[in-house]
Amino acid sequence: MNDRVFDLWSTFSALRNDGHVLLDQIRGSLSEMRKLHGRLRMQQYVLAVPDGPSGLNPQAILQSQYGLTEREAQVARLLAEGRSNSVIAENLRISPHTARHHTQRVLSKLGVHSRSAAGARIRV
Repeated sequence: MNDRVFDLWSTFSALRNDGHVLLDQIRGSLSEMRKLHGRLRMQQYVLAVPDGPSGLNPQAILQSQYGLTEREAQVARLLAEGRSNSVIAENLRISPHTARHHTQRVLSKLGVHSRSAAGARIRV
């Protein structure tokens, strides 16, 4: 009897662990789908909003290409100009802490580790 109970308990435990793994995979897939949906919306926006010599809005291109928010795209453009976090904070009327946070997110989304690399990636 004890062997049977142990077997059942082991089976339920394995099923529970499998269920947790499956839920984590579903959550990851949903998150990825949301990101892709946002990028698709931004690409549609880029095509609909002409602005500048190339006929496209440069900020919208940044948003679409790298998955940046509107504010992050603003920060990215200021980074590309070589601005410091304090100057970014002044220009965008946000706190220096918020500017630092946005800068870190931009660097992460661009896949670079320095401000100069971010500027080089954006200008290319």
